[in-house]
Amino acid sequence: MTFVNVPWEELDRGINAEGIYRIPGNKQQVEILQVKLQEDPNVDIRSLDIQVNTVATVLKSFFKDTEPLIPPNLQEELLEAAEIPEKSTRLLGIRGVLRKISPVNYEVLKYFITHLNELSQHKDKHSMDSRNLALCLWPTILRMDFSSYDKMAQSTKIPGEVIQTLIDQCGFFFHGEPEC
Repeated sequence: MTFVNVPWEELDRGINAEGIYRIPGNKQQVEILQVKLQEDPNVDIRSLDIQVNTVATVLKSFFKDTEPLIPPNLQEELLEAAEIPEKSTRLLGIRGVLRKISPVNYEVLKYFITHLNELSQHKDKHSMDSRNLALCLWPTILRMDFSSYDKMAQSTKIPGEVIQTLIDQCGFFFHGEPEC
């Protein structure tokens, strides 16, 4: 998991970048960065003169190549908590599931969601509010296994809403703040 410690500063530097997670990075730059990070997880990304979209693409690729941040055995419980009608109870239920995640995954998820929350605060610069970020990134974070196309078509709304809730309520879930 050493890679996830590397790009946050670089990604935060591109907080106003258009389509940071929506527009993929240059394929050649992605390959170069992946090799450099395998050689040295502490490589100075700025010295490589690589676009922030490339760093975001490599991060998404990294998450796709590892176990999901929210493990499959907790995803159904998370989605059930997300469907609780009363807001405060729903948020407490989601937070309870998040606390069952391994400490390493929890910290990585905390960093990632905090970054997405910061990014959503600059939506006037890049049109990526929490909803758009959630739609773009929930498959990367959850990577759910759907048994059929019909089940997938019926079930894609809730995961996006869960990730949007994590982004919008980041302070509550990860920083001990009251719900907003």
